[in-house]
Amino acid sequence: MGQHLTIYKLIGAKVAYYRKLNGYSQAELANCMHLNRSVITRIESGTYNNNIPLNLLFSLAEAMHIDAVVLITFDKNDRYFLTKLKQEMHKEHVAEEINIS
Repeated sequence: MGQHLTIYKLIGAKVAYYRKLNGYSQAELANCMHLNRSVITRIESGTYNNNIPLNLLFSLAEAMHIDAVVLITFDKNDRYFLTKLKQEMHKEHVAEEINIS
């Protein structure tokens, strides 16, 4: 599940980037998609039920004037970011285990 969680964080970061590039606030993007702002917030933070429906990704892409494939494909830089994110999550998990013990 940890790997999926980091992928959702990366997708969320892309959504935030393209939303800002289009000049939308979270509320404006949510409004044009007839969603609650909290949905956009959870997607951008990578915590949208750990599962973003494909039709929602297509709708987001359309609203931000990009191809949906942009949100779900990862180039070399994205993979590097994903690796770093996984490492940070692992460090946080180890730190939590130490604090619990």
